[in-house]
Amino acid sequence: MKKTFKEKISLLIGATILLTSFSSWATEDIKLSSIFNKYKVNGTLVISSANGKTTYIHNEKRANKAFLPASTFKIPNTLIGLQEGAIKEINHLFKWDGKDKGWKIWNQNHTLKSALQNSCIWCYQEVAQDVGRLKYQQHLYKMNYGNQKLGELITFWLDGDLRITAYQEIAFLKKLYAEALPYKKEYQRKTKEIMINEHTPTYTIYGKTGWVMKEGKGTDIGWFVGFVTTKNTAWFYAINIDLIKSSDRHYRKKIVKEALKAKSII
Repeated sequence: MKKTFKEKISLLIGATILLTSFSSWATEDIKLSSIFNKYKVNGTLVISSANGKTTYIHNEKRANKAFLPASTFKIPNTLIGLQEGAIKEINHLFKWDGKDKGWKIWNQNHTLKSALQNSCIWCYQEVAQDVGRLKYQQHLYKMNYGNQKLGELITFWLDGDLRITAYQEIAFLKKLYAEALPYKKEYQRKTKEIMINEHTPTYTIYGKTGWVMKEGKGTDIGWFVGFVTTKNTAWFYAINIDLIKSSDRHYRKKIVKEALKAKSII
C-alpha cells in the first residue's frame, strides 16, 4: 500500500528520534538572532526539521537550560488524562462550579479543546486530582518528560520541581507528531487536533503557550512550543523568553512566526 506523506514522515521521525542530538551541530542563526534583537527580547528559539538534520537556533546555551513547563504541560497532561480516564474521550466537558477562577474566560464550562487553548488551570487541576501522584510519576517516566520530577500534585507544572529544556520540548513533540509515544494513537491524534493555532491553505501551526511566574531570580518566562506542517514537510519549534512586562507575552508567537517566515518554512 502506498504510504501518505504523513505516514512517511512519521516513520522517519520514529527512526531518527533516539539518534538525534540537536546541540551537536546547531549553530547560532543570524536571521533568528536579528528578530530577537529587533524586539529587544532575551530568550531562545530552536527550530528543527522532522529528521533533525537541520536545526536553526538562537541562544543555544539557554536552549539547554531547563525551566518549569507551565501550560505547555497541558499537552502531555491531555494524553495522561485520556489514558487514565480523567478526561472522558473527545466529548469531555469540564463543568464550572460557579466560583471565580481568577480570569473571566475560565469562569464557564470548558470542552477539552477550549480548556487547552485557554490554559484553563482549574480544568487540568481536576485531571491531576483524578490521576493522582503515583500515576503521574509513572507517566513522566514512561514519556521521558523533562527531568521527570514532581511537586505539589495540582501545581507541579506551575511551581513544582518539574523542569524541561527547549530541546527536550522538541524531542517530546516529535514523538507526539509521529504518534510514537506509549499512548493510544487516537489519544495522540486528538491531542494534536486541539493544538491547532492557525490553519491556512499552505500551512498549519500547532502549538501551546506557557507562562512561568517568577522563575529563578524573579523573571517570568514565556513559552510557545509546537510544530508546523506544510504540503510536504513538518518542522518543530520551542521558544522561551523573559517576560519583563505582561505585554511581552505577545512576542512568543510573533517571534516564532517571523522566524518560520525568515527561514522560508511558511
